[in-house]
Amino acid sequence: MKQAFSVSVIIPAYNAEAFLGRAVDSVLAQTRRPDELIVVDDGSTDGTRGLVQQYGERITYIHQEKGGAAQARNTGIAAAGSEWIAFLDADDRYPADKLERQIELLAGNPDLVWCYGNYTVCPFETRPHRLSHDPVRAAALLSGKAYFEDYLHAFSAGFPSHTNTLLIRRDILYEIGLFDPSLPWGQDIDLSFRVAYWYPKVGYLPESLAFYHFKQPGSITDTHWQNVSLRSDFIKRHLALSRDSNRQEAFAPCCRRLLERWIRQLFAGDSCKELWEMVCLFSTFVPFRLRIETWIRCKGPRFLVRWIERYFQIKNRCRKPAGGPPEISV
Repeated sequence: MKQAFSVSVIIPAYNAEAFLGRAVDSVLAQTRRPDELIVVDDGSTDGTRGLVQQYGERITYIHQEKGGAAQARNTGIAAAGSEWIAFLDADDRYPADKLERQIELLAGNPDLVWCYGNYTVCPFETRPHRLSHDPVRAAALLSGKAYFEDYLHAFSAGFPSHTNTLLIRRDILYEIGLFDPSLPWGQDIDLSFRVAYWYPKVGYLPESLAFYHFKQPGSITDTHWQNVSLRSDFIKRHLALSRDSNRQEAFAPCCRRLLERWIRQLFAGDSCKELWEMVCLFSTFVPFRLRIETWIRCKGPRFLVRWIERYFQIKNRCRKPAGGPPEISV
């Protein structure tokens, strides 16, 4: 019998034999089973195909030449026969009631075309695991509702989406242009912003909807994190897209949040010249103190660089723990 909300779950997989079974089992064990599960094999050379074939007709298996996770997800979307689409990375997993809780949220808010939620970060071989978002802060921002009025506001407040927790209408994905395979980095952030420019209202669940296995051996890792030009291009792209949709004012706080986080990450790299150029290019979005710190680190004399590094070491040690997301056992 056809279910009220038809859902296809798409798993892109590349050389995922070691952990794909865990992801597949978590989908098949859902309290509200999806209408179909699609695994898109992105040119694997290990036993990924054989593992999937063991599940028989419970999985739709598609093989493609290696094109990256974005292209694999798009291939799955094109093959899907359901109204709603969910995603899961091959090295991650769902809690048993992930789809059930999201469908209940959507059924109670029929004007929503997408929703997402919290997730559990599971670093490899380290404990404890933790929630990515603070559920207390999320509840305060939701103000008793089951949705954020504007995803861009939620993002800038510290509640970005994760592909593993998305549930979105298939026609909306086509309307905004699917995942962009031309981007070597940040395709998931890019997609959520593009949806939010035209459909700002988004359902949200403060409870964990996925287990994100961070730094899993053999999984695909971000090899572009030190590439300053990629990050600059991303900001330019979304300043233009948000302007075209009359959403530049709403995107500006997201831009500030991204730049502040990326600049601090890039301090650990060796791209000082490019980093300073990025700060100058987007100076109106970079806080004054961070501009000064970047100048000292990139342009200042060595003794000032040593001083500021020492200053932040002491500051971080002395900082009292803020009430962030709780640590949990899984």
